[in-house]
Amino acid sequence: MKTMPFKFLMSFTILFVFSSYSVADDVCFRCIVKNEYHLTDDGQLIKPERYYYLNSSFSVDRATGKIIGGVFENTGDYEKSVIDAGSFKVFSFSKERGVAETLAVRSQQEGKKKPFVGIDYLQTIVTGVCE
Repeated sequence: MKTMPFKFLMSFTILFVFSSYSVADDVCFRCIVKNEYHLTDDGQLIKPERYYYLNSSFSVDRATGKIIGGVFENTGDYEKSVIDAGSFKVFSFSKERGVAETLAVRSQQEGKKKPFVGIDYLQTIVTGVCE
């Protein structure tokens, strides 16, 4: 009888830990930048001489669109709009700074890794994968 509460507690703990991992994937994307391109004055996309965001990472709250870390951080005075229909998109803009940024993740793609593309306020385009 004394082992029953221990077994229950262990089972509950294991179930809670594993369910937390599956819920975290539904709540947040964790992304890494794999490519970076800059827009030239004549409208071409080029690989830069110096990379600013390559291999950087960021996290995206799927409910609010809040992005922490990396190229698209939109904390502070940014207003955010989220569209999650077929693919996940966040539009962030700051009236105070006069900047806008866009991030699109192919959230419906099969598998753990979901490709993304984004444009920051300097018209730098980054691509990579989110999980």
